[in-house]
Amino acid sequence: MSIDNFVDNSERLEYYFTPTPFLSNFTPLMIILDEKETHLHFEHKMWNILTPIVESQQKLQLLCKSVEEIAFEHELEEHIYTYASGHKAYTALYCAFQCSVNALFLDTPIISLEEISHLEEVVSKVNQVPIVYICNNNSTELESFLNSFRVQVRFELCETLYTSKESRVKEIMDMLAKESSA
Repeated sequence: MSIDNFVDNSERLEYYFTPTPFLSNFTPLMIILDEKETHLHFEHKMWNILTPIVESQQKLQLLCKSVEEIAFEHELEEHIYTYASGHKAYTALYCAFQCSVNALFLDTPIISLEEISHLEEVVSKVNQVPIVYICNNNSTELESFLNSFRVQVRFELCETLYTSKESRVKEIMDMLAKESSA
Protein backbone atom coordinates (compact mmCIF):
# COMPACT_ATOMS: atom_id res chain seq x y z
CA MET A 1 0.00 0.00 0.00
CA SER A 2 1.57 3.27 -1.07
CA ILE A 3 0.61 6.88 -0.58
CA ASP A 4 -0.64 8.79 -3.63
CA ASN A 5 -0.86 12.56 -3.99
CA PHE A 6 -3.51 14.84 -5.38
CA VAL A 7 -2.06 18.23 -6.30
CA ASP A 8 -4.03 21.34 -7.20
CA ASN A 9 -2.47 24.81 -7.42
CA SER A 10 0.55 23.71 -5.40
CA GLU A 11 -1.66 22.31 -2.60
CA ARG A 12 -1.13 18.63 -1.89
CA LEU A 13 -3.38 16.00 -0.34
CA GLU A 14 -1.98 12.57 0.43
CA TYR A 15 -4.23 9.53 0.24
CA TYR A 16 -4.39 5.77 -0.12
CA PHE A 17 -6.53 4.49 -2.99
CA THR A 18 -7.24 0.89 -3.92
CA PRO A 19 -9.49 0.31 -6.91
CA THR A 20 -11.67 -2.77 -6.97
CA PRO A 21 -10.05 -5.64 -8.84
CA PHE A 22 -13.43 -6.61 -10.39
CA LEU A 23 -15.66 -4.42 -12.53
CA SER A 24 -19.41 -4.75 -12.21
CA ASN A 25 -22.52 -2.59 -12.43
CA PHE A 26 -22.03 -1.63 -8.79
CA THR A 27 -18.45 -0.70 -7.92
CA PRO A 28 -18.87 2.11 -5.43
CA LEU A 29 -16.32 4.35 -3.78
CA MET A 30 -15.94 4.24 0.01
CA ILE A 31 -14.17 7.22 1.56
CA ILE A 32 -12.79 6.25 4.97
CA LEU A 33 -12.11 9.04 7.45
CA ASP A 34 -10.86 7.39 10.59
CA GLU A 35 -9.63 9.43 13.53
CA LYS A 36 -6.83 6.99 14.31
CA GLU A 37 -3.38 7.84 13.02
CA THR A 38 -3.03 4.42 11.42
CA HIS A 39 -5.30 5.50 8.53
CA LEU A 40 -7.58 2.51 8.15
CA HIS A 41 -7.20 1.18 4.62
CA PHE A 42 -7.78 -2.24 3.08
CA GLU A 43 -8.67 -3.93 -0.17
CA HIS A 44 -12.21 -5.09 -0.92
CA LYS A 45 -13.23 -7.17 -3.92
CA MET A 46 -16.30 -5.07 -4.80
CA TRP A 47 -15.46 -1.58 -3.51
CA ASN A 48 -12.98 1.13 -4.40
CA ILE A 49 -11.40 2.35 -1.17
CA LEU A 50 -10.12 5.90 -0.64
CA THR A 51 -8.44 6.88 2.61
CA PRO A 52 -7.43 10.55 2.47
CA ILE A 53 -4.98 11.92 4.98
CA VAL A 54 -6.77 15.12 5.96
CA GLU A 55 -4.87 16.68 8.83
CA SER A 56 -6.51 20.11 8.75
CA GLN A 57 -9.75 21.74 7.71
CA GLN A 58 -7.82 23.83 5.18
CA LYS A 59 -7.59 20.68 3.02
CA LEU A 60 -11.35 20.12 2.75
CA GLN A 61 -11.79 21.75 -0.66
CA LEU A 62 -8.83 19.77 -1.91
CA LEU A 63 -10.43 16.61 -0.54
CA CYS A 64 -13.60 17.32 -2.54
CA LYS A 65 -11.61 17.95 -5.71
CA SER A 66 -9.70 14.69 -5.27
CA VAL A 67 -12.94 12.73 -4.67
CA GLU A 68 -14.51 14.27 -7.77
CA GLU A 69 -11.46 13.43 -9.90
CA ILE A 70 -11.16 9.84 -8.66
CA ALA A 71 -14.92 9.30 -9.03
CA PHE A 72 -14.87 10.66 -12.59
CA GLU A 73 -11.77 8.70 -13.59
CA HIS A 74 -13.25 5.41 -12.33
CA GLU A 75 -16.89 6.20 -13.29
CA LEU A 76 -18.12 6.19 -9.70
CA GLU A 77 -20.03 9.47 -9.59
CA GLU A 78 -23.33 7.86 -8.64
CA HIS A 79 -21.98 5.53 -5.96
CA ILE A 80 -19.99 7.50 -3.37
CA TYR A 81 -20.19 6.66 0.31
CA THR A 82 -18.31 7.84 3.39
CA TYR A 83 -17.46 6.27 6.73
CA ALA A 84 -16.14 8.42 9.59
CA SER A 85 -15.47 7.95 13.25
CA GLY A 86 -15.10 10.30 16.19
CA HIS A 87 -13.62 13.71 15.46
CA LYS A 88 -13.69 13.10 11.69
CA ALA A 89 -17.48 13.68 11.72
CA TYR A 90 -17.11 17.29 10.59
CA THR A 91 -14.78 16.36 7.73
CA ALA A 92 -17.17 13.60 6.65
CA LEU A 93 -20.25 15.83 6.78
CA TYR A 94 -18.47 18.57 4.85
CA CYS A 95 -17.35 16.04 2.24
CA ALA A 96 -20.83 14.49 2.05
CA PHE A 97 -22.52 17.82 1.35
CA GLN A 98 -19.85 19.19 -1.00
CA CYS A 99 -18.94 16.03 -2.95
CA SER A 100 -22.37 14.56 -3.77
CA VAL A 101 -22.00 11.58 -1.46
CA ASN A 102 -24.97 9.19 -1.51
CA ALA A 103 -24.75 8.08 2.10
CA LEU A 104 -22.63 8.77 5.13
CA PHE A 105 -22.04 6.53 8.13
CA LEU A 106 -20.95 8.30 11.33
CA ASP A 107 -19.59 6.00 14.01
CA THR A 108 -19.63 7.68 17.45
CA PRO A 109 -19.47 11.20 15.97
CA ILE A 110 -17.81 14.02 17.89
CA ILE A 111 -18.51 17.49 16.52
CA SER A 112 -18.35 20.98 18.01
CA LEU A 113 -21.04 23.67 17.92
CA GLU A 114 -18.66 25.83 15.86
CA GLU A 115 -18.31 23.06 13.28
CA ILE A 116 -22.10 22.60 13.15
CA SER A 117 -22.50 26.34 12.62
CA HIS A 118 -20.08 26.24 9.68
CA LEU A 119 -21.89 23.25 8.20
CA GLU A 120 -25.16 25.22 8.24
CA GLU A 121 -23.58 27.61 5.74
CA VAL A 122 -22.34 24.73 3.60
CA VAL A 123 -25.63 22.80 3.56
CA SER A 124 -27.73 25.86 2.78
CA LYS A 125 -25.96 26.05 -0.62
CA VAL A 126 -26.46 22.45 -1.80
CA ASN A 127 -29.35 20.76 -3.57
CA GLN A 128 -28.64 17.12 -2.77
CA VAL A 129 -28.26 15.82 0.76
CA PRO A 130 -27.10 12.31 1.61
CA ILE A 131 -28.70 9.74 3.85
CA VAL A 132 -26.87 9.82 7.18
CA TYR A 133 -26.51 6.72 9.32
CA ILE A 134 -25.44 7.38 12.90
CA CYS A 135 -24.18 4.86 15.40
CA ASN A 136 -23.68 5.84 19.07
CA ASN A 137 -24.75 9.46 18.74
CA ASN A 138 -24.16 11.59 21.83
CA SER A 139 -24.88 14.93 20.18
CA THR A 140 -28.40 16.33 20.25
CA GLU A 141 -27.01 19.36 18.40
CA LEU A 142 -25.93 17.17 15.47
CA GLU A 143 -29.31 15.48 15.35
CA SER A 144 -31.13 18.86 15.44
CA PHE A 145 -28.86 20.26 12.72
CA LEU A 146 -29.52 17.30 10.39
CA ASN A 147 -33.26 17.40 11.04
CA SER A 148 -33.41 21.15 10.36
CA PHE A 149 -32.12 20.53 6.81
CA ARG A 150 -34.44 17.57 6.28
CA VAL A 151 -31.55 15.15 6.05
CA GLN A 152 -32.77 11.57 6.23
CA VAL A 153 -31.17 10.20 9.41
CA ARG A 154 -31.13 6.56 10.41
CA PHE A 155 -29.89 5.57 13.81
CA GLU A 156 -28.13 2.25 13.75
CA LEU A 157 -27.91 -0.17 16.63
CA CYS A 158 -24.25 -0.92 17.24
CA GLU A 159 -24.41 -3.57 19.87
CA THR A 160 -22.16 -6.05 18.09
CA LEU A 161 -18.61 -6.24 19.35
CA TYR A 162 -16.15 -6.04 16.47
CA THR A 163 -12.73 -7.58 16.43
CA SER A 164 -11.46 -4.65 14.37
CA LYS A 165 -12.50 -1.35 12.85
CA GLU A 166 -11.93 -2.95 9.43
CA SER A 167 -14.57 -5.63 10.10
CA ARG A 168 -16.98 -2.87 11.20
CA VAL A 169 -16.45 -0.88 7.99
CA LYS A 170 -16.85 -4.00 5.85
CA GLU A 171 -20.17 -4.75 7.54
CA ILE A 172 -21.31 -1.18 6.83
CA MET A 173 -20.25 -1.57 3.20
CA ASP A 174 -22.31 -4.76 2.92
CA MET A 175 -25.33 -2.95 4.43
CA LEU A 176 -24.96 -0.01 2.00
CA ALA A 177 -24.59 -2.35 -0.99
CA LYS A 178 -27.81 -4.17 -0.04
CA GLU A 179 -29.71 -0.90 0.41
CA SER A 180 -28.42 0.45 -2.92
CA SER A 181 -29.58 -2.60 -4.82
CA ALA A 182 -33.03 -2.66 -3.19
